[in-house]
Amino acid sequence: MGWFNKDRALLHEIEKVLEQAKAGNWSHRLNTPSPLTKVLNDLLDTAEESQMPQRESVLIPATPNLLPNWVRSIKNRTINVPDCIRVVAFDDSESQLKLIEDVLSSATGIELVGSYSTSINALELCRRDQPHIALVDIKMPEVDGLEVTRLLKNEWGRNIHVVIVSTHNDPWYIIESMTLEISAYITKEDMIENLPERLRLVMLGDFSLDSHAASSFKAFIKYRSKLTEVEFKVFSALIERRDWAQKEIAYELGMSFDAFRKAIQRVSEKLNTSGGAKEIIEFYHKSH
Repeated sequence: MGWFNKDRALLHEIEKVLEQAKAGNWSHRLNTPSPLTKVLNDLLDTAEESQMPQRESVLIPATPNLLPNWVRSIKNRTINVPDCIRVVAFDDSESQLKLIEDVLSSATGIELVGSYSTSINALELCRRDQPHIALVDIKMPEVDGLEVTRLLKNEWGRNIHVVIVSTHNDPWYIIESMTLEISAYITKEDMIENLPERLRLVMLGDFSLDSHAASSFKAFIKYRSKLTEVEFKVFSALIERRDWAQKEIAYELGMSFDAFRKAIQRVSEKLNTSGGAKEIIEFYHKSH
């Protein structure tokens, strides 16, 4: 992810474009060369073209009040919604798979055709099950969700929709997932209430980040522009792993504990917080 970490120009440009979009002006586009530029411009391109009359009669109306503020339509695709949407789920948590089964069991027009606690044979399983949508946990022990996404997209391209389902709001995961042309990124907090509706919208060609993931992504843009690459890595690790001991975080980042503590001090100074790691975490959550 080094290309994104170092590209401050892109970060500032994203910030300006999103502010314009939030104010209702969708004409601005990103110009900074980057692998993420095309992905984000694609999202912006058809946010203006969301008035699609065909959608009104397909399963549910695709009206803005069904989605959080930061949902964006992905670049225009052929709308071809089957009578029954076939879904497979990959998650190493049996309880999570049971939850998905329960949520989808009463959903009209959606069938869970495969539920798997291992991702080792994901490609072969999808060849057999022929799903329209694959729900993929981003962190799995054998083959992680990003690699599963790559495999599925390499095989079927836009003929399969991949929806990342995760407990992680880490912006690095979100950004890398977007570059793989996922159809949605859903955190598990948001899944129970909204999963069937999101899957229907995915089949209509919509891309969405749920409110939790969108908040994390906006925070990334806000804080990344103020911090160096090392400082932001420390900041992100503190937020994502707030229950970990500081020495464990430093070890995971490959830093000496002394260097880690000095980075925390610099982050604290740049964000105008007083104190150390605890105060930085409190500052982040109060501002969100």
